Amino acid sequence: MLVNNKEVKIFYGDTVPTDEDGDIVKALFDKAHPKGNVTQLDGTSKPVKYTMGANGEAINQQDFTLEWFRDSKCEEKDKITDWTQEKPTPDSTTYYLKVTYNALGNATKQSNTNTTTEDGKLHVAGEGGKVTAHNSVDDQTRPYGVYTVKVIAGQIQITKKVVDDFSGEKTFTFNVIKDGNNEPIKVVQIKVDASSKEGTETLTDLERGTYSITEVIPEGYKIDGAEVDESTNCKTVAPNEENSYTTTFKLGYEKDNNAHDTDVIKNYTYTAADGGTLGKVEYTNSEIKANLDLKKIADNQNKTTELEGAKFKLQKKNTTTGKWEDETSYVDIEVDNGTKVELNNLRNGDYSLTETKAPDGYSKLGSSIYFKVENGTVTLTGENGKPLGEGFELWQLDTRSTTPVLTIKNQKLYSLPESGGSGIYWYMIGGMVLMSTAAWILYKNKCREVLGK
Repeated sequence: MLVNNKEVKIFYGDTVPTDEDGDIVKALFDKAHPKGNVTQLDGTSKPVKYTMGANGEAINQQDFTLEWFRDSKCEEKDKITDWTQEKPTPDSTTYYLKVTYNALGNATKQSNTNTTTEDGKLHVAGEGGKVTAHNSVDDQTRPYGVYTVKVIAGQIQITKKVVDDFSGEKTFTFNVIKDGNNEPIKVVQIKVDASSKEGTETLTDLERGTYSITEVIPEGYKIDGAEVDESTNCKTVAPNEENSYTTTFKLGYEKDNNAHDTDVIKNYTYTAADGGTLGKVEYTNSEIKANLDLKKIADNQNKTTELEGAKFKLQKKNTTTGKWEDETSYVDIEVDNGTKVELNNLRNGDYSLTETKAPDGYSKLGSSIYFKVENGTVTLTGENGKPLGEGFELWQLDTRSTTPVLTIKNQKLYSLPESGGSGIYWYMIGGMVLMSTAAWILYKNKCREVLGK
């Protein structure tokens, strides 16, 4: 009695086909039509299909026992009793099928005749009423069939690109969810260094299923876009702004536009051209920056008078040292009160704006203006970085428009007498007259004293 070998291909996570009435197991051993080799009188071997047992009765499928083992020794400790617990890993896993015929019984006269050689020796197929099938491919000494399960696995590659320059290294996080579950099966962290501004992580040995990749947007950054690579060979739902840039890959299914999913495993075979094994996506991020328009007016309660000629310098607090450092692009900012936005592409951080030159005829601000930029939002603060509300008497922040406007007032220099009034001269002349008169009187008094003596 013979047992065959069989090789199948499944996608990782699929169930191993072991149904005794299924075509796969029948290819290994068909209980309804067992086969074997019969040695003829001339010593040659002839393949036959058994229809009757050794007792002369019809083959009964219940008389066969099929046992599965993880090792070729077919020992009890390696016996598989629950296939639901078997999960063959990617690449290849081998199982061993042992088949026993349990109803050998007493041989009939005709059976003994068929198994007796010319030398008169009777050849008994089994012992104790049982016979074990032997491998049909090799030398028929192995009492088992070899069942090879090749496992096809999927992989997902995530690439992160950063547009803006930065120093050091930054880490970006992605959540990978499988089959719509709430909790991620994997949290992927991609490190991007300042030189390449790019990083990649690949998830391998993935089971069949639907995988959704979503970026955990880091503070101070935004997603500019996400694009599925053309080398992707599985079914895909592309990321876009409407789905919050979530990328969905269906591993184990062909890359097509059909409404239904097409399995890449067909009759337990797999062709590489059918794909279903790779999903690649690239996410691009840039920093969220803020623009700030400066407007300069006179401190006039009756009307708004725009002023020209004011200049400022911008400093940013170093988060490591706590010191204020010049923003080299903004050391000599001139306010034009026109359509030009003076401060552009401000990154997250604490800033100090100091007036270095006031408009002609007006006094400079007595202190710096402090504000914070956080994820594109500008907020007025104190020097300690704590929010102050809308502003002070001499400056106000208006955030109602797309670009916030910081309106700064300057106080007019008053026309004191010494700076152009004529009144001081009369006071000076009067004072000189009085002083001269007092000196003349003092002189006359001294003269009388001398004459009187």
